[in-house]
Amino acid sequence: MKSLSHAKRLTQCYESGNVWCYYDADATNSCGCGSNCYHYEYDEDENTIYGVCNGCNKEIYKVAPEDTDKWLSEGKWLNK
Repeated sequence: MKSLSHAKRLTQCYESGNVWCYYDADATNSCGCGSNCYHYEYDEDENTIYGVCNGCNKEIYKVAPEDTDKWLSEGKWLNK
């Protein structure tokens, strides 16, 4: 996928405002940078949530459209 411009994205965060990160102990992200941590960013214009690599900030996948509302109901989505 592509590197991101964060201008129109909201980042999933805990109530404290810290970014809600995910860790995959069994694999590295598909971007190839070697990181195995990622977070979610929501593009309001596209109504799409992306999994974004914490290491290189590239999109690594899109959340299925039917799961968008479920994910948006978890945590706080902040402009970071």
